Amino acid sequence: IGDERATRTVLINGMLSRAQTLTQLDRLDDALSGIAEAEAQLDADDLDQRELLAFSVHNARTVVLITTGRMQEAQDEAQRALSVALRVGPELSGHAYANLGVIAQRTGDGTAAREYLQLAHQAQELSGDATSRQHAVENLARVAMQEGRLREAEEGFRQAAELAGRIGLTTRLAASRTGLAAVLLQ
Repeated sequence: IGDERATRTVLINGMLSRAQTLTQLDRLDDALSGIAEAEAQLDADDLDQRELLAFSVHNARTVVLITTGRMQEAQDEAQRALSVALRVGPELSGHAYANLGVIAQRTGDGTAAREYLQLAHQAQELSGDATSRQHAVENLARVAMQEGRLREAEEGFRQAAELAGRIGLTTRLAASRTGLAAVLLQ
């Protein structure tokens, strides 16, 4: 029946979810293969939500490439994700900006990391996604701590912990409290 009932869209979403799970399990080669298979499905003429799915493919691949330390490839992929996001759903750009911020941090570019994470925070504020907002605040606090802006970092980790507690993100709550403890030790 083609994609009349969005069957291909559901299939691709399932494939991407599986790849993200494989990423969490450190089965990175399998995750990259799954993402490539999902991307190959994007060629169907009658595919619903093609651009949104393309964003998801690029975003998922970016995360795997960051995890494997392939920063230049990750940056290229994140830029592709950002390009799609800005066309089809600017609220999605926060994910790409956050990934670009992580890449900048890992490559030692603190200024770019701060700028990207600030853009991620702004996009997450607009999107209404509480989990992404909390993570953006936590990321900004971490950058502030790394750069020695301890008062800003303390305030950011407190805010991130409050957001995490409010929406029930126990792992993020623990991470924010750990960050706050590190700031207080310094």
